[in-house]
Order: sequence, then structure tokens, then C-alpha cells
Amino acid sequence: MGDSTTVDLDKLNSELGSEEDSDPPTRFLATILSDLKVGRVELSGDRLEVEGIADASKIESLKKKIETEVLHRGQTLSLKIEPPDRAPFHWAARKKAEGQVTLEGDVADERVRAKLVALAQGISEGNDVVDRMTTKREVLPRESTITETALAQFKVLRDGFAWIYGRRFDLIGSSHKFAGVRNGCQVMARIVPDGIECRFVQIAAWHYYTPARRGEHHYFPPRRIERHEESRRRSPYVPVKPAGLAPQAIIEKSYDPRVVDLFYATVRKPNENETRAVGDSYSGERDESLHFGRARVRVPEHHHFGRLELPGGFSILTLSSEQPDQNKHFILRSVQSLSQEQWDTQIDAIGPHEALVFVHGFRTTFDEAVYRFAQISFDAQFKGLPVLFSWASRGEVAGYEYDRNSALVAGGAFLDLLDNLKQRHGISTVHVIAHSMGNFLVLGALANWTKTDSNPKGQLIMAAADVDRDQFIQVVPKVARMFKGLTLYASSVDRALIASMAIAGGIPRAGFVPREGPIVVPGVETLDATALGDEIFGWNHNDYAEKRSLIDDIGLLLTRGGHAPRLPQVRPMPETGVARYWRFAP
Repeated sequence: MGDSTTVDLDKLNSELGSEEDSDPPTRFLATILSDLKVGRVELSGDRLEVEGIADASKIESLKKKIETEVLHRGQTLSLKIEPPDRAPFHWAARKKAEGQVTLEGDVADERVRAKLVALAQGISEGNDVVDRMTTKREVLPRESTITETALAQFKVLRDGFAWIYGRRFDLIGSSHKFAGVRNGCQVMARIVPDGIECRFVQIAAWHYYTPARRGEHHYFPPRRIERHEESRRRSPYVPVKPAGLAPQAIIEKSYDPRVVDLFYATVRKPNENETRAVGDSYSGERDESLHFGRARVRVPEHHHFGRLELPGGFSILTLSSEQPDQNKHFILRSVQSLSQEQWDTQIDAIGPHEALVFVHGFRTTFDEAVYRFAQISFDAQFKGLPVLFSWASRGEVAGYEYDRNSALVAGGAFLDLLDNLKQRHGISTVHVIAHSMGNFLVLGALANWTKTDSNPKGQLIMAAADVDRDQFIQVVPKVARMFKGLTLYASSVDRALIASMAIAGGIPRAGFVPREGPIVVPGVETLDATALGDEIFGWNHNDYAEKRSLIDDIGLLLTRGGHAPRLPQVRPMPETGVARYWRFAP
């Protein structure tokens, strides 16, 4: 397979330029593909293989054209072109470099279609998803599984083409870095369902590419977790000594006003690799133990409030060779693991009366959570004790189901953390900021908590809440008594919540604003932040901290409390009479 070339029309069109710039064989391949509705062409030495779907009226003329050209070139030919109603199971996905994803071919039913579209929306990160799929009742379960597995690969591919025809599977593409080309069927074989043959896998920069494992390819879960499951948790979590996690640097007192010192508690497994970077201290795997520590982040000299400046631009996920610059970028200076005794001793030495706990959301690694919380703490000018609670998210687009289950089982550890801050350290006011799926964790845990003497008694700030709307309405009255105030920041343009809603049977998420307006629940101040930008809580799903006015509102809520409006650009809705909710003006 080393000298084989498998192509699709989008790739050819992007590389051909004018016809004068392309060689005759390449133009011939482009002609074949342009006559197919969807299909695959492989040129290997003197052998040409074509398979695909075409209109019945065009098939005979197309076959004759191909056979004539192949005879002229002295090539051998394998030709399989069928009309849609007679073709075997077939399915294709294309991802362009700019992010657009196109889906074509057979699906078993509308439920499978919804899952694939939701996964594609996550992969496209806010770009268009083109759905050209057709319902076909005779699609087998293994065929539905391979479509999800194939599509999941594009979470780490810059662009590419996946093709399934009958029982054979092909994948070509390029990762974000470029090197040699390698056939990867042996590596991919472990994730391909039984009964499906991996025929051809060709990935540029294979050594930067990790195929999605079986069971991790659902972007949104195919089922809702029942309420009795939400109440399950291991209690208590057992603190452990950090023998397996050597400190990256001993954190001593800093006199630099641009350094943010965070305490953290996490149920992630430590990364035991001694050569790891500072930010790789914890993995995305779950641990039954609660680990403690401190992290230090320096805020850049030229920081813009509401932004998180990292090498290569804003995005945490950007792949870039740009070197960190303390004048331009947030720098993770150190991560130090602590035993619980060391943790308690160091907090006692500070003697805080107020703490802020940040619970991150879906698709967030440990170091991403540290960076984000440092930025929020600094920009909100919070003067109390900042504490990060990091649950075991794998930080992957296709990891929604794994992340949701991780959030579910981490609820007990979150309550143990609150109990430690309130009872062991006597901190009178504990604020909580929950983002995205972090709201599912926080609300589910607090709804079943009976230790009233450990109530946080601060502000609960819920940003882009990925929580079932009905569940939110039921749980909030139980949680409201534990805090001075509850605030929900919502938006109508959050694509992640729109896709999650589709999988949940059309039930909106609490953080989504439908046409009739946002969710309004007694005891909760709801602020519609849609006007702050097209992607306010958009697909990177961390944009709530990107807008200055929003982070200013959060800062005022933490430092002064009170009710909306706290900023002049926040308007009551309706504008006359009694306000039901509040809205950021454009």
C-alpha cells in the first residue's frame, strides 16, 4: 500500500488549481469523482479501483468512459458503481481544513443521524455541518458503530475523508503537523467493529495521531443517566500522600502581584512520567483518591481583561511553535502536590475568611483548568482563597459520555472539599463557579447533601449550564438555601448546548435561551448573555470568560454581592414592569 493513492474530490479540487497545472492522471481521477454522488478512487501502480454511488441514468456511460481510459493507459480495473437503491451499505465523511464537516450515505434511523450530526458539530467547532445522509432500515448495528468510530477520528485530524462500503473501511487525512505517510490499518484494527475490514488508512504525521478508542467516540451520550444513578458516589474519598507525584517546584511566598497562587483538589490520576512538563501533572483518567496541591500561574504584563493569552493565540488547543513570553502569555510556573496535612497547614497559615471554588466543564485538561481559573481569579480581583476542583475530564471533543460519567462519580469528592473548607478551616463564605458540565456535577452533588452546617453561604455562579432544564427546575430550590445568591449566565448561540439538547430528546439545557426566553426559576437571577458575541459560550465552550463585561459582572458579584443590574449595559426584561430576567445589551 505504500505507493497507493486514495483521493476524494474535495482534496483534489483544493490541490489542482487550474487544469493546466495538473497532470492528466489527476484530471482523470477528478473527472471520475465529479460524476459520482459519493465514492472512492484508488490508484496503485497500474491498477485503478473505483467504487461509489451514481444516478442510475449515468452509470453505464460512466463505466464505459472509465473502461475506455483504463484500456488506453494499459491499467487493470476494479469497478463497482451502483445506484443508491441497489448499493451495499455505504457512508462517507469529509472534513475540510477550515473545519466544515460533510456527512453522506446510509443511517439506520433518525436517532443515529442525530448522534452523528451532534458529533460532527463538536468536531467542526462551530463551522458548518452538511447532512446528506439517507435513512435505510436494513443498516446493521456494526455498520452504525463504524460510522461513529470513523467520524470520531476527525477530532484529531486537520482534514480528511472516511469511506465505508459494504464491510470495508478507509480513512485518509492529515493531522495538525506534517511528516511522512504511513498505512495504519494494524493500529486502527483494534477500534474497528467485528465484521468490518480495515482496508486502507493513510495519515500524514502518524506519530502525532492517536486513534479514538472504542467506546469513546460518542460526542453526546445515547441515553440519559437516570436520577438514581446521579445520587451514587463514593464517600468519603480517601486522601493519599503524593509519593508518586514529585513537586515541580516548591512554592514559596511570591511578592509578584501578577502571580496567582491556586490551591487544587482533584480526582484525576497523577501522571507518573518523571520527564513530564509542568502542566502534565495529572491525566484524564479517574482515581478513587482525592489529591491535593498548589499551582502558580503568572499573568502576562500585556494582559487584556477577559482574555486568556497563551502561545499561538487564545485557544488552549492551538498547536504552535511560538515560545512562551511572560510579557504576552500566561505562564504555568509550578505545580506542587501536597498531602492533606500539608494542604491544611498551608491554608491555616493564610487564614482565609472567604474562598472561591471553580469547577470546570467538559473537554478540559488539568492545566487548562488551572490557566482558566487563574485568569478568572485575577480579572475578577478576588482577594480570598482560590481553590480549583478538577474532575477527570479527558479533554477530548469525542469524550462527552466519559466526561459526564466522570462528573457524576466526582460529586462525593466535591462535597468532601466543601466540608474541608467549611469545617476544618472555618471559612465563613465559600463561592462556587461552575462551568458547562461542571454544573451537572455541582447541582447533582448538592441536591443530595444533608450537612447543613457545611453550606457554602456564598454565591453560586452557573455559566453555560449543561444540565437538563427539568432537572434544573427540580434541583435549584434544594440548592438555593445553601447560598446567598444563585446566578445563571445563559445564551441562545451555544452550539454545544443545542447539540446536547438534540440528543436529550429535544429537552433544552438550562444554559440555553430558546425563542420564548431563558429559564426563569424563583431564587435564581438569569442573565441572557447572547448579545456579547456570536460565540459567547460558543463551541470552544470557554468563551464566557472572554467578554470583559461578563467577567466584570462576575467580579462585582463576588466582591460586592447584590442583585442585577450591576453594570449599566445589563437591562431588565421586559423593559417595563417587573423584570423576569436580565439581558446584556449589544
